[in-house]
Amino acid sequence: MKFHRDRQRQKKIEFWRSHLEAWRGSGLTQELYCRQYELQFSTFARYRNQINSEARFKNVSPTIAIPTDLGGTHQPAHEVHARKNANEK
Repeated sequence: MKFHRDRQRQKKIEFWRSHLEAWRGSGLTQELYCRQYELQFSTFARYRNQINSEARFKNVSPTIAIPTDLGGTHQPAHEVHARKNANEK
């Protein structure tokens, strides 16, 4: 039963993600896009916020501590921010 609900949720997210991508390329306002495709604007906005939040969360660079105590003396760890790719600053 849980698998079925998860699959339905994933289908909905994929549906709205494809509409968000199409809207971004359409040149229309969100409201006009929803009217043109007969979508409920409030539902569009809810999924837009949810998908954008998930994307922002996934793009947050994790902070890791790398110990620098290599010579037997205690030194504080330095923070390093991981990057997803070499082009990211």
